[in-house]
Amino acid sequence: MGKLSDTRLRAIVKAGKPVAGVADGDGLTFTLSAKGTASWVLRYRFGGRQKEMTLGRYPDMTLKMAREEASKARVRIAAGTDVGKEKQIQKASHRTAGTVKDLCDEFMRRVVEKERKRPEYARRMLKKDVIPTLGKYSAREVTDRQIINLLDRIVDRGSPTQANHALRLLKQLFRYGVSRRYLDKNPCAEITAAAAGGKEKARTRALSKDELGKFLKALNETDIHAADRLALKIILATCVRVGEMVKAEWSDIDLENGVWHIPAEHTKTGEAIDIPLVPKVIEWFEALKPYAGESLYVLPARRRRNKTHLKEQTLRATLRKADGALPYFTIHDLRRTARTHLAALGISRDVAERCLNHKIEGLDRVYNQHDYFDERRQALELYTSLLQALESGQAFNVVSLAQGQSASA
Repeated sequence: MGKLSDTRLRAIVKAGKPVAGVADGDGLTFTLSAKGTASWVLRYRFGGRQKEMTLGRYPDMTLKMAREEASKARVRIAAGTDVGKEKQIQKASHRTAGTVKDLCDEFMRRVVEKERKRPEYARRMLKKDVIPTLGKYSAREVTDRQIINLLDRIVDRGSPTQANHALRLLKQLFRYGVSRRYLDKNPCAEITAAAAGGKEKARTRALSKDELGKFLKALNETDIHAADRLALKIILATCVRVGEMVKAEWSDIDLENGVWHIPAEHTKTGEAIDIPLVPKVIEWFEALKPYAGESLYVLPARRRRNKTHLKEQTLRATLRKADGALPYFTIHDLRRTARTHLAALGISRDVAERCLNHKIEGLDRVYNQHDYFDERRQALELYTSLLQALESGQAFNVVSLAQGQSASA
């Protein structure tokens, strides 16, 4: 049992005279400053030196609580921890934690920009949803309730999948804050997808022939930028991703030989691929040249023509204007549409998958190194013929590859 009692402590405080230290035992000391601040201090030896650590203020920390905290600290000291120094480090991290915006900026600079192949998605989400809502708050003080409110707003605007993406990004953001000792805990740690956008369903949307015809007709008749119209047709006919289209450079496109080389840094798979260009697609690329001017990009940004390329959002917005009032579909659904019609045209699975630059899975990926370039050119010629027929409203009478091969057998 220590030497101090609640009665004595109250008497010391009431007297109001500064006290350098009244010992309770085993290093626990009660102090009273000239300004009347009463505190608990633990005095201990570590590494052969006398040290001390403030445990808390009295009466917020009672005598009983002070003894309990002192006991815990002594156990840690005996185990080799300099508790006073540790507390100083924690205080320093509290001061440098900053706001959520500060944390976002550092996270983007140190992690996203260095480790992610396509950092623009994370940057856009932080800028659009996280910083406007949480940016001004201390990163240490953000609560799980605030996170849930942010996710609810995303869901309420009709973007449950986006809410799930935001949750994953927020978990990474605050996990980074914890790893840097800016935070004590991750406020997203216990939040699941069920509390965000819910279980995600795989998209299955693919445009039918009738819908493709309506879309192509609307694409030609809607008042949109001609370069955007051509770009969407190229995306549809070549099966490329929108990011691969907007980042395309003229130096990678050989119109004379009908080859579009997409470097590894522009593909989702991280592997370069050569896309065969059929005559109609070459014609569309030629039509894009006047709009590109002297830019190295096929689709230069309209305001900074020689500085960067068009943003993916621009083509997504164009698609919404020219979707022919069809049931909702995304620009990525055009790839699923292409894959569906390639199958209907009798294109083999391996060739169709390579047309979409999908990795071949399993042992085939190891042993089958064939790129199917000639087969892909033949498949895309057939598919583009279908698109041209649907665009003009004519009947499509081309025999599928499967039927042609069967007839010649």
